Amino acid sequence: MTHQRGAARLADARLRAHFPHIETTIYEISKFEHIVFVSEDQLNAASFSKDFENKIVMAGSDVKLSNERPARGKPIAQVGEDEWGSARDITVISLFDIMTEIESCFPDFPILTGSSFNEDGSKNFYYNSSTHHSREFEVEIYINSVVDFRRCHLVPKIGGESQPTPEKTIDFLPVSIRQQRNRLPKFVIDADQFWFQNVGLIASGQHVDNLSRPRNDEDTKVYIDASMPSVELRQLLLLFDKIYMQPPMEDGAINLKNFLAANKITSDEFMQLVASNRVALAFSQPEERSDYAFVEEIYQLNPLSIISRRELAALILNDTAQIEREYILCRPEMGPSVRQFIKDYTESGGDGEAVARNLLYPRYAKRNWVSWFENRGALGVEPTGLGGQFSEAVERIQNKDVRIESYLFGQNIQIAQSLGAIYIPHTPHDSYVGSWIEPTRLMADKLSFYRNFNTKLAASWAECERGKIERTSVIPAIPLFDFDDTVIPLSEIIDVTKRPSLRRKGLTLVSRLAELPSDIRQEEIIRLRKEQRKRLGLTRVLSRTHGWISIGCDVSLFALGASLPPFFSGASMVAAVAKRLLENEQVDRIVDHFVSDLNMQLGRNEEVDFLAKTSGVAKLADHQ
Repeated sequence: MTHQRGAARLADARLRAHFPHIETTIYEISKFEHIVFVSEDQLNAASFSKDFENKIVMAGSDVKLSNERPARGKPIAQVGEDEWGSARDITVISLFDIMTEIESCFPDFPILTGSSFNEDGSKNFYYNSSTHHSREFEVEIYINSVVDFRRCHLVPKIGGESQPTPEKTIDFLPVSIRQQRNRLPKFVIDADQFWFQNVGLIASGQHVDNLSRPRNDEDTKVYIDASMPSVELRQLLLLFDKIYMQPPMEDGAINLKNFLAANKITSDEFMQLVASNRVALAFSQPEERSDYAFVEEIYQLNPLSIISRRELAALILNDTAQIEREYILCRPEMGPSVRQFIKDYTESGGDGEAVARNLLYPRYAKRNWVSWFENRGALGVEPTGLGGQFSEAVERIQNKDVRIESYLFGQNIQIAQSLGAIYIPHTPHDSYVGSWIEPTRLMADKLSFYRNFNTKLAASWAECERGKIERTSVIPAIPLFDFDDTVIPLSEIIDVTKRPSLRRKGLTLVSRLAELPSDIRQEEIIRLRKEQRKRLGLTRVLSRTHGWISIGCDVSLFALGASLPPFFSGASMVAAVAKRLLENEQVDRIVDHFVSDLNMQLGRNEEVDFLAKTSGVAKLADHQ
């Protein structure tokens, strides 16, 4: 072993992922001794030293945390804000990690079968072959790029040790390690290669082809988990332009056969939706838990209707990194103000860690998700997502453990928001699920805040939030359809609701809401609903309704956030930060700079999208 620099960078990166507000410097005292310096007013090293040694630093390495700059030693490079994906030495740690990347980037290379140390301290990695492989040199270069503290060699050898076995539960299968997974479709293998070829760009918020497409198209969208009971597809097609769904799972509560039967459609009719771009599968669960033949048929018909587990993770991570790049409180000049707020909040008895993660959530999430997503896909959203923060707040304030529910709803709202979609939780909503709609709406409100609190959109966002609080911008509940016993073919619904061009008015109910000012939405929904019913057939669609869907914002979410500090709504968070900062003369200059910069943008502020004007989460009810 020649040095432990990688271990020091890893410890520093883990520390900054844990505390997104702190600034650190890594000092190399010798090849095998490093100190991570952090100012005491940001983090007390003595109080955190045990956790640092036991939970953050790699076993066997000499990396210490200190509030004093060392008298000797030199600073070394730490992971920059745009390098969390490209800095592979902090992500590729175990043999399992190395194997995952080799299988993705070099799919024709034989599997690794074991390893051994040489007398000179170097290490041999054996792969299952009787002769030297043509790509051996490339793979060896890769291994030495991530294991930079000792020389590594690749050696062909038939047989060998058994492979490292990653964690496996019903909710988690490794994203890669192909020899431990069932036959994988080509789109899964391609997505693996896409991730590793672009992870640096993905995690830095740079533009990556296709990742921004779902979020930025003109359609109104909905996200559901079709592996659980949900709203009938015909209703969703009349409401939204596009349906994103976690597909049914063959080993879950609802498999493909159950799903088709519940919606009274055939697989051929579902393919009509795929061909017309009205539905797409977004995998958060392992692809092999769904009907492979059905999924591959969809991919052959319309490749854009499949978002693999790896692609969905990339989309969420890239979206979050883009938000962080523009989010006002993550701007470098706001750093002193934010740290002062966190310090004051902590000294007044608040939870400093929790408020730092709330204020700087896009940065906190991005830094943690790179490694979580690498092995778990989109399931890696929690526990470092908003569901995890909500459960911590409930446990701290109410002494209740709601982690399972928080993780489920937190993951789904993060997926939906990254797709630009309204989330409909599984049904029925007059049950325990319904009690989680307001917490999920609070999470959606926070995500909307992070996305829109930037110099391009902040003024429009503030006006939108004011309308929600004052109830001057109302989105009416939409009546659902009551069908008679006749099953209306999906082809007819597709024809009735298709949008001929972007210049024409949207013909789904929610798309019409999106195009109208709030004062005429109610009458237009009544008119369009009558038109839809007439075109579908008055005898087949009854005039009465026994159900409604609400996507508007209930002011109760603002009260909910206030009861779980610091898990505030976006508007409450801004008010709390502004109040404390304006009381502190030391940060007046920075605040003035920020306010003047924002004011320069007000005249040309862009309009927030329609999703930001909604609650982000739909609720079903039997009355308005």
